Amino acid sequence: MAIALNIHEFYNELKYAGFTEEQAEALTNIQNKTAIAAIEQTKHGLHLDEISTKRDLKELELRIVT
Repeated sequence: MAIALNIHEFYNELKYAGFTEEQAEALTNIQNKTAIAAIEQTKHGLHLDEISTKRDLKELELRIVT
């Protein structure tokens, strides 16, 4: 899963909307940190060690058949 936040575009949109450089930079940094934190929290909530892969299912199928 790849999620990209185009912080340069975000910054430019803030500047275009009339934010000062300092305001745009501060909001961009906060947004970037928030996005990173949300992604990390989501990763931990997925319990990736409990997800079966296609390989796991194939191995189970082979054990059941034989």
